[in-house]
Amino acid sequence: MTIHWQACQKSRRTRDDLDHSLPRPSPLCLQAPIIKQNTIDVVNNVLSGYQPIHASDDTAKVLRAFIDHLSGLGLSTLQSEIFVLASDPCQLRQLRNFLVDAILEPMAAAGGKQPPVTPSPNQSAALAIELVMTRAGQMSASAEMGTDVLSRASSTRRPIKRCLQANVGAL
Repeated sequence: MTIHWQACQKSRRTRDDLDHSLPRPSPLCLQAPIIKQNTIDVVNNVLSGYQPIHASDDTAKVLRAFIDHLSGLGLSTLQSEIFVLASDPCQLRQLRNFLVDAILEPMAAAGGKQPPVTPSPNQSAALAIELVMTRAGQMSASAEMGTDVLSRASSTRRPIKRCLQANVGAL
């Protein structure tokens, strides 16, 4: 985070010192470390202070595991979701269920069956995941069709090739 802040400051100085035609750094560049650190602190406090709804409630553990393994936009999106839902343990539990149902279970599912997905508390996230899943299904169907076309093409070429070889040999 400090490196990001220093890079923002450096790009700001070089822009002022050099040519005015150089691109300006994002206005969010100066605010991002403060907002990000605040969000990280709140998320850590929320997960540390989470009171399980029942004995087998592993919401904090699952959300923390996702935070530990995500990076970039995925991490910041999850942190902002936890930040927004911090005051409602039921919504945090629903977020946990959504992540497990939409990401972990499909990864572990054998045979390509898609389990029912718990709705996300964030409608835009649910739409984005649905769009990605639809595109993945279309790509898979397209790949299968391409394989079928190639196998048919190679099987129809063999008799033609044999026929040509026989006719050329007869000349």
